[in-house]
Amino acid sequence: MSEKVKKIDSMAKLEKEYAASLSSSVDGLSNVVIQGLLRSIAFDSQKHSGLFISISSLLKTEHPLIADEDYKKLEAVIKKHIDTESKMLQEAKQLLKDEKDDRVKRLLTEIYLDEAKHHALMKNLLNLVVKRATLFEKEAWDMLWKDVPGHGVPPAM
Repeated sequence: MSEKVKKIDSMAKLEKEYAASLSSSVDGLSNVVIQGLLRSIAFDSQKHSGLFISISSLLKTEHPLIADEDYKKLEAVIKKHIDTESKMLQEAKQLLKDEKDDRVKRLLTEIYLDEAKHHALMKNLLNLVVKRATLFEKEAWDMLWKDVPGHGVPPAM
């Protein structure tokens, strides 16, 4: 196993442990706002752990894009999530438009940006599933991330 894969595996484990620790550490806090913010960070850390696991898998082996038996199931699941994300985007946008409190606007903006990213990613994923085309892996990744804010790359530091 390469050093890079070992590092990625270590990051996955660290993010998972951090998520569990942070989530349990806010139990019983009386400030619901702080509790909610810290839990959302813990959820993101859990997500990051899953992404690191995916990266590790990509670096270790080659995978078929989608197994034939998964197409119909994936299509139905993704369509349902696209509908949900679309509704959430509309609701978040309306709430954001009407809100006067800057603190609430900041949190609504975070939600809206996440929903926009999720919605674009799910739509691109659906296109891949529906097409069932034989795609080269690079083409699939380009197609998946093309409309996602930030194009799937980290922001400049």
